Amino acid sequence: MNLGAHYWIEDEDLNRVEIRPGERIAPYVGDRVRVTGRFSYAPDAGRVIEADAVAVEESREQ
Repeated sequence: MNLGAHYWIEDEDLNRVEIRPGERIAPYVGDRVRVTGRFSYAPDAGRVIEADAVAVEESREQ
């Protein structure tokens, strides 16, 4: 396990939200996904979703 790895989703305006735990989202790197879970925000830590589920919306471009 790479403890330094972190994952996020972002929109077209580059608004980012970190997804935790990383092992739940890692298989979907490059895919368009829908993430459900608990969202939180802290000024010193940013935006985070503790993911309950991840579903592919659209496959990565070939």
